[in-house]
Amino acid sequence: MTVTNSEYAQAQAELNVEQWVHIRIEKRTPKKLDVEYLYEYDLPRSLWERREWVINWRVAWFRCQFPRHYISAVMAFYDKNSKKKFGGGLGAIISTKAQITKISNRLAEYKRNYIPTVFEPNAEDTGAYQSAMAKLHERECQLQQLLAEVQP
Repeated sequence: MTVTNSEYAQAQAELNVEQWVHIRIEKRTPKKLDVEYLYEYDLPRSLWERREWVINWRVAWFRCQFPRHYISAVMAFYDKNSKKKFGGGLGAIISTKAQITKISNRLAEYKRNYIPTVFEPNAEDTGAYQSAMAKLHERECQLQQLLAEVQP
């Protein structure tokens, strides 16, 4: 099931998710055994998306300073409010919430555009509607389970 960016953003807004990125520029020896942290950033993701050139410039500057070392920028995306990293439990919660929103919107649209027939006078009696309701109930149970796992 493909979820659009607007549905994903709506789910994040409902869950009060504040996206941040932690960026660490590190220097490794040519054999990549020793790690030295050169610089760290902790920024809102929107600022990072607009000013990514600053991080790229800083990495290039360190590469000029240490030409024989491996310089890289390591990024970790997380929610500022809950301190949870994206990709694991938080990403699954947001994705499930977005799927619930999408199914609910489709059901409302289906009800609004449904034309009654003799055999199925109500939209709720159709097989497609009942199948979508079953999926919605399944996703809601999955969301409750994910929320229970994340809560301390």
